[in-house]
Amino acid sequence: MLIVVVAAGCEPSTIALPLAATPDPLPPLGTHFDRAESAKYSGRIHWCIPDHFPAHWTYPPNIPPVRRSLGNNRHDEIPNPNALTREPDRGIVGAVVALRGIDPAKSKPWHHPPVEVELTDRGIIVHQGDHHGRDGFVRRGDTVVFRVSGEQTLGFRARGAECFGSILTPKQSQVTHRFNKPGRVSLTSASGQYWSSADLFICDTPYITRTGADEEYVLSDIPPGPCEYAVYIPNWNVESCEIDPETGVLVRQQYAAPFEYVDPIVIKARVHTGRDHTMNMPLLVIP
Repeated sequence: MLIVVVAAGCEPSTIALPLAATPDPLPPLGTHFDRAESAKYSGRIHWCIPDHFPAHWTYPPNIPPVRRSLGNNRHDEIPNPNALTREPDRGIVGAVVALRGIDPAKSKPWHHPPVEVELTDRGIIVHQGDHHGRDGFVRRGDTVVFRVSGEQTLGFRARGAECFGSILTPKQSQVTHRFNKPGRVSLTSASGQYWSSADLFICDTPYITRTGADEEYVLSDIPPGPCEYAVYIPNWNVESCEIDPETGVLVRQQYAAPFEYVDPIVIKARVHTGRDHTMNMPLLVIP
């Protein structure tokens, strides 16, 4: 079955002062969790090849790196932070898969490690346990540390479910932020690393994961009942750029809308459901 993806709209990139988030009541987690009735949901995420695959297109897609100027006509290359990690059989590594709308009281306890965001001159790195990449999973009501290492002065912007930002210096090398609203928060640079891109997913329940090196995802201990199956893959195609009119330097770039899919499902008690999901991403293959 071919699944058509509807791309979400772009978020604004305008710099804004930090906005105070009004905390919503945090629901209790796991007060009525019943492991004996719980289920499991697993599978793989693939992408499809168009029926009429143009001969001049590349497969797997060749995603060019970012060229960063080092001055004096020197450059280095940085991997596109949203680049697809793919396998020969069209499996996608790093796709975010979540089950949304599960009653927190029936959920299992939160098990994802704390998140820390590191700003570097090569981009933004999200640290969460053994994972060091471009995304992290945060329980609503928890705090995240944003830090810069060494003698650098670097900044970031957060947009989406919450809007805020900060400039970090050697004297104030870290800040913390408590996330009070569920949803996706997009992170970009406020200090010239125009290619930077990362995401934090703020959740009420822990049923969110990413496909691993084997292209598989596994969500376990799920309470029975209706919910939404959601897949998220960032888009590496650059939609627009902003040039500093005084220096002619590229200071910001906006990536195209991410590839997303949402499907209402019903989880059955004590059942292991396998689902291999095909994402049809029309911008996936780059000429």
